[in-house]
Amino acid sequence: MKIFILTTPSTNVFDSDHLKAFKKIGSVVFIDKPQPFQNIKELFQGDEERIVAIDPDFCGWKVPDNILETIPNLKAVCLQTASFSWINTPLATKYNIIVTNSKGWPTQSVVEWIIMTSLLLARKIPLMSHEGWSKDFSRYMGTELLGKTAGILGLGKIGTRLAETCTQLGMQIVYWSKHSRDTRFTYTSIEKIITQSDFIFPVWANNKETKTLISKTLLKKMNPKGIFVDIFAAQDTHDRETLIQMAEANKIQGYGFESEDNEFMKHKGNIAAIPESAWCTRESKQRNAKIWSDSIILAAQGKFPARVN
Repeated sequence: MKIFILTTPSTNVFDSDHLKAFKKIGSVVFIDKPQPFQNIKELFQGDEERIVAIDPDFCGWKVPDNILETIPNLKAVCLQTASFSWINTPLATKYNIIVTNSKGWPTQSVVEWIIMTSLLLARKIPLMSHEGWSKDFSRYMGTELLGKTAGILGLGKIGTRLAETCTQLGMQIVYWSKHSRDTRFTYTSIEKIITQSDFIFPVWANNKETKTLISKTLLKKMNPKGIFVDIFAAQDTHDRETLIQMAEANKIQGYGFESEDNEFMKHKGNIAAIPESAWCTRESKQRNAKIWSDSIILAAQGKFPARVN
């Protein structure tokens, strides 16, 4: 068994102990310099069974289809992320290649990032920074989270933990989820969440279905006192430009989102365009290393509890 681990220096989560564990089950090729797959000659040489473990930053969040078709005797692809939309899973299935993902590791760090962004917006910190930190207390009057309604779209691991955290902050929780139900919180429609919630948090999966659930028309009906906060994973499920325009025109209280560009000071109004660092904590990295390494080792043993195709 040959194991290829493709990562980058900045996002590499493995230490020497992990690499020793991998070597017990097979030959390990560790590559931490991003490059086109076709440049990694060993990937395509020999006929032994192989597993490829991929950090999405290594390949720009896209595994080309031809890679799945041309790597010989590829048994499994183990992804570092919970998201697997960046690999063609139906094609992998066609070639009997099992794809696994890594769930749950960033949950706490992402939830804390969302709460941090919500507090920045609730206290109008972006607006203050744009306007020179003046002491206009009437203009920069903030709002408290206590007693407010948090509308959560999606009740997976992150959505559930976010709901629990908001409850601990004294907020009322309403949510929509296609499948999940939790009697601790109040289930309601997407329209009511958008139009009535004080804080709106889309934390559902980014897929064809969720991309059709929030229209521009619905966004324009948002609570004028509402704050909308999204993270990178859900960024394509609603129209960001509409939300930016509404926040700049003071038609909503605030909008926060993750951006790969340096946008924090770009927008007028109460807008927090923060870096894509929701996952980035020491504890999150440690969890990721454990979950990802376990999936690789289990795959080498022919076990795939985190299989997605």
